Amino acid sequence: MKSEKKHSFNFIRKAWHLLGLFIPLALYLDWYKNSLELAYATRAIIVIVLVVCLVLLVITEVLRFKSEVFSNFFWKILGPLMKDSEKQYMNATLPYFTANLFVIYLFPAELAVLSLAFLVIGDPFAAYIGANYGKNRFYNGKSLEGIIAFIVSATVFGLFLTWGFSLYNANSTYSMFDELGSFQISSLVVLLIGASIAGITEFFSSTTWKGFLDDNLLIPVVSSVTMALVSNLFFGKTWNELIFPFMDLLQKQ
Repeated sequence: MKSEKKHSFNFIRKAWHLLGLFIPLALYLDWYKNSLELAYATRAIIVIVLVVCLVLLVITEVLRFKSEVFSNFFWKILGPLMKDSEKQYMNATLPYFTANLFVIYLFPAELAVLSLAFLVIGDPFAAYIGANYGKNRFYNGKSLEGIIAFIVSATVFGLFLTWGFSLYNANSTYSMFDELGSFQISSLVVLLIGASIAGITEFFSSTTWKGFLDDNLLIPVVSSVTMALVSNLFFGKTWNELIFPFMDLLQKQ
């Protein structure tokens, strides 16, 4: 019964991260366009919300480690949703939200969506396949089968996303098809390299800095930077197109 309950809570954690994809998708679809008389209203609103969430998370984590009374209360209420390792390390939501803030603040919406999707889809597939079918293991306990599962699942889901980009904005480098319906090799190259780098990052990632520097942070950050570099080096995207001018976040229309 206890293991079944723990399994249910782990499912809830994964579902929560999957819901996290709505954050970059909201940016891509520009849900709050023309709000608050801001030129980049959707990006500004999401960044502000993420900053507020991160501040609250940091306060919670400080109190959890510094106050025994608060820590006991925290574990009584939210303990079932936490991993056992998080008793000594930070809540994984903190690096995850930090990664969201990084990719959404700096990069084009497509790269934000893809890099976070690599984590949300690839990581659980790698964990499941590696734990149940991993036979060829490396020095860190991770398996070749887990790495392959990560890259394949991230790529397949990424193909679905790039197809969706085609429906919404066929002019994008990251759309599967252009306006004439022709396949764009750029989207496939960026996707394959991004997913592969994400899988390699997951393999080498570990939990350091009290749990802050882990795969929840590294996979989106490293893969988004890599995809931006590929876009710049091979597909003529300038850094002005790839890096959002963050000082203009609150620019008026």
